[in-house]
Amino acid sequence: MLRGHAISVDYALNMQRERWWSLPGLRPSAMDMEQAQEAFTPLFELVMREHMRASVPLGLFLSGGVDSRLQCAMLTRLHEHPIESFPIGYSVNRERNELDDARKIAQRFGTRHHSIEINPDELLVHIPHAVWSTDELMRDFAVLPISLLAEKSGHSLKVIFTGGGGDEAFVGYARFCNHPLQRWLS
Repeated sequence: MLRGHAISVDYALNMQRERWWSLPGLRPSAMDMEQAQEAFTPLFELVMREHMRASVPLGLFLSGGVDSRLQCAMLTRLHEHPIESFPIGYSVNRERNELDDARKIAQRFGTRHHSIEINPDELLVHIPHAVWSTDELMRDFAVLPISLLAEKSGHSLKVIFTGGGGDEAFVGYARFCNHPLQRWLS
């Protein structure tokens, strides 16, 4: 089966393949870092504005990382009302907890901040729901906390920015800072 294709089967079991989607033709642009920054900022703002089209309050899963910081800054700049921010952290491991970083970002941008701290028992109880809601097991360790964030923030909000995929664009993970040879070897 080719990507972007579908197979139709009629009652006589005749199959017909048809293309239902194709990636638009894109060409890479040769530009230096300054040109890329100039092109990126208006594009990022446009995408954020398009996703903000809602007549309800907006929220953000605020992790304290690069991607959610940038989203928080842009949402605050573009939205006329304070946004709701929701970080999640663990009660048993304060060293790897992003609640303090998220709180500082929330204070900086004046969000309505709702810290959620969970314990291991809450996490374990939530595993069946997380598996059910994703339809399959995923390699992403953030499935459980994101599922909990969605459940808790969903009581008051209908539109939430998650920042999913942002770390790849904004180089938020340390693994993107390693030398290409290090990444290849690992």
